[in-house]
Amino acid sequence: MTPKNPVKDTVALVRCESYEREALDTAIASAAELIGFTELAEYVGKKVLVKINLLNGAGPETSSTTHVEFTRSVIRYLKSHGIEPVVSDSSGPLEDTWGCFRRSGYAAMCEEEACRLSHCRGLATRESR
Repeated sequence: MTPKNPVKDTVALVRCESYEREALDTAIASAAELIGFTELAEYVGKKVLVKINLLNGAGPETSSTTHVEFTRSVIRYLKSHGIEPVVSDSSGPLEDTWGCFRRSGYAAMCEEEACRLSHCRGLATRESR
């Protein structure tokens, strides 16, 4: 049986020399093209989960959490194609996830980008506060 979306198991590696907006936007678009994630009509108007790695509330300089500017670029790419991104993760039982969202810059970035931010617990998510 052929999966409905064959790109779900495909990975693209694209070099990006900085976290500057233009460089990230170009890299994200290139990666999407490499894996065939360009015909997005079936996703228009739908929510798509953007699962980050929120290990703690550290800022992007520590590289312990998905860089907030990388995620911002993914959000803008999806929105430019009419898709509603929802950023989500859980920092685990030892950290306050909402506090980590604030300290890492995700709460502010998602507010700036008018993007939903969600606490992820297993397969269930809770909408942002």
